[in-house]
Amino acid sequence: MKSLRAVAGYRKLRREPVWELLAAHNGPVIAGVLKTLLSDGGRTLAASILHERVTVELESLRADGEDLPQTAQAYVSEWLRSGWLTRSLPRGASQEVFELTPAAADAIRFLDSSLAPRKAATESRLATVITQLTRLAEETDPNPESRVRSLLQERERIDREIEAVRSGARTVLPQDRALERTRETIELSLALTEDFRRVRDEFDKLNRGLRQSLMENEGSRGDVLEALFAGVDVIGQSEAGKTFAAFWNLLTDREQSGSLSEALDVVTSRPFARRLEPGERKFLLNLTARLLDEGSGVHDVLQNFARSLKTFVQSREFREQRRLHQLLKQAGQAPSRRRKPFARTCPLATSWRSRAAGCDRWPSGCSTIQVNAPSIRPWCTPKTRS
Repeated sequence: MKSLRAVAGYRKLRREPVWELLAAHNGPVIAGVLKTLLSDGGRTLAASILHERVTVELESLRADGEDLPQTAQAYVSEWLRSGWLTRSLPRGASQEVFELTPAAADAIRFLDSSLAPRKAATESRLATVITQLTRLAEETDPNPESRVRSLLQERERIDREIEAVRSGARTVLPQDRALERTRETIELSLALTEDFRRVRDEFDKLNRGLRQSLMENEGSRGDVLEALFAGVDVIGQSEAGKTFAAFWNLLTDREQSGSLSEALDVVTSRPFARRLEPGERKFLLNLTARLLDEGSGVHDVLQNFARSLKTFVQSREFREQRRLHQLLKQAGQAPSRRRKPFARTCPLATSWRSRAAGCDRWPSGCSTIQVNAPSIRPWCTPKTRS
């Protein structure tokens, strides 16, 4: 029974973009190009720049023996349809911009981790687990007395550390362990940026879903607007909305952001940081800006959410689309009628052509031909003889 559930879940996942990229015939080529251009080389690229750079990469790969018969534009379109790229038109931009989808980023990160697998349980990961569990236990403790005891113990620990520093007994973290912790931080930060890209995509889906629900709302304009603003509240109170609000408040807090920037400057200036890969070092140097960029993207979605929907509801386009939706809905709900054959009241009218032209031999009392066809005039009166 458990295996059936697991198989069903994996079978469903196999149709998702993550699995399809990993299983694609040219998966290594696709993942390598996307990583080089949109993961290592920058988060977003304008359409013209992306096409140009993909062309350069394709020419290099063909020279190395890869069979890549399509153009850069064709491959980009294919990757877009497959769910590995997403595009948008930023406000004020003259052309679309492309970026990796969370699914493609997950696949590339999985491949990178498989190339350099973790050989053993690291001290930094264990320390992170212990720290988080200890903090969780303290912050969820409703007993004020035990909380005070914990704080006093923490104060004693800090006092002992101060004395150790003053006496010169405190040791500096070895470079190997410092490098290990730095790379753990980079890995966690990469996952964090992808998490908030997912939040933005989720808000986009909720935006489209709310527009669809507005189409199906049978109430008046005021009822629709009421549903709109209720929907905004629901999104703001959703798990994704609360998570993003906490992240954004922390990131934009002047004290916290200042501490983050200062810590990054100090870490990247340490001797062990020279042993980082160039990409790792660049990521750390740009971490604050990248987090702000990712957060700003989600923040802009939320800020423009109600404004764009309200404009849409008040537009002529909304009225036209809503009317069209109602007509289609009525047509779909209409009961199907079995079409009856033509009812011929004239026994001599044996063909439609003779009926349309009129019959020359009408029996007495036969003056019309009834036609039960919705697209044809229901009654036909024969020609009168002069």
